[in-house]
Amino acid sequence: MADYSKKVLQMVFENTLGKQTTISIPYPKESITSLELETLMDSFVTKNIISVNGAELSQNKDGGIIEKSFTDLVD
Repeated sequence: MADYSKKVLQMVFENTLGKQTTISIPYPKESITSLELETLMDSFVTKNIISVNGAELSQNKDGGIIEKSFTDLVD
């Protein structure tokens, strides 16, 4: 297996039941800014785009990029 690196955009919301909901999007735009991410998350909440188990997203909690890397040590 070869070495690799993977990035995921992770957005964490609170839903109308008071529970956290996490949405992850692989291969995010490299140059995404905090403002762009907040705007995206705000639109998910205000437009009621996503519902999980009947609960709509009610507010943004956290968001960012997760980067994972793998270094092959055994061939």
